[in-house]
Amino acid sequence: MSRYRVAVLALVVVLLVFVAENEADQPKLDCSTIQGVCKDSCLSTEFSIGALGCSAESSTVCCITKP
Repeated sequence: MSRYRVAVLALVVVLLVFVAENEADQPKLDCSTIQGVCKDSCLSTEFSIGALGCSAESSTVCCITKP
């Protein structure tokens, strides 16, 4: 393997480790973190942001109040 390939491979490994460490430091985002409520459907005065942190079995969505 040439020196160029070894250098590129080492750089890729360093970048992967850096990305993995940054992801571990970030808090997990779920519905309660953003002050939302899991419901079957959102009211017209609420935004639906999908099943973020809501139970997948009950098919609920996270609803947050519109400002």
